[in-house]
Amino acid sequence: MTTKHAPATPLPWYAATRHIGSLAIPTSALFADVRQTANHDVAVQDATYIARAANAYPQLVEALRATLNHWHSNTRNMERAEPPHITNARALLRSLGEDA
Repeated sequence: MTTKHAPATPLPWYAATRHIGSLAIPTSALFADVRQTANHDVAVQDATYIARAANAYPQLVEALRATLNHWHSNTRNMERAEPPHITNARALLRSLGEDA
């Protein structure tokens, strides 16, 4: 069994583009920040990617579950072996700790 990982802070996340000087940040906004790089543009790109992935995660998990539910709710599939895309969806959910 795998462990389900969840963010310590609620979604949505936003990429922080920090510059020296003043920065107005809404108090309700949470930011993904990548600090261990010398290249600011790379850090911003990485933070944007992390924020987008984190924000998409719930919808992606729901889409995988819907795919499994659609397959198994069809009575024609009762006696059929699961096709690879269904097996892969189940394995991915399991690997994420989102056991189907």
